[in-house]
Amino acid sequence: MKVHFISRIAFIAIVGLALLPLCRAQSQLVGEWQGTVKAGNTQLRVAWHVVAAKDGSITSTIDNLDQKIYGLPVSSMTVNGNLLTLTLDTVRVLDGDTINIRGTFTGTINAEATEIHGSWFQGQTLELDLKRVPAQGGPSSSESK
Repeated sequence: MKVHFISRIAFIAIVGLALLPLCRAQSQLVGEWQGTVKAGNTQLRVAWHVVAAKDGSITSTIDNLDQKIYGLPVSSMTVNGNLLTLTLDTVRVLDGDTINIRGTFTGTINAEATEIHGSWFQGQTLELDLKRVPAQGGPSSSESK
């Protein structure tokens, strides 16, 4: 019984240590980010809000500022080294129409974690570079809309 308990504690410690770099990598992204998606002659400003909870979990939302679409939840976020992948898979009602919003952002985080060079894929691939911006103070756009 005692050996089984010690084995269980050792397993939990190993898993925790294995996940520590991932948590640290994600936590360095906490804050406000902005960028512009360029689709031909159209440019749409995007805001990405990354929030850490007291329990250490990370959540994020994306706003399309120019189309006034706020608080789109990021359904998954992975960081592998300096490669970031975000996935959106949500449904919104806009002007009475139900719209499925599905897309993926893949980008490379710079060494200082102040810029992410990448692309947004939603039926077509569009360039999207994100830059960290100073906190505005008060609730983010996704919380206030």
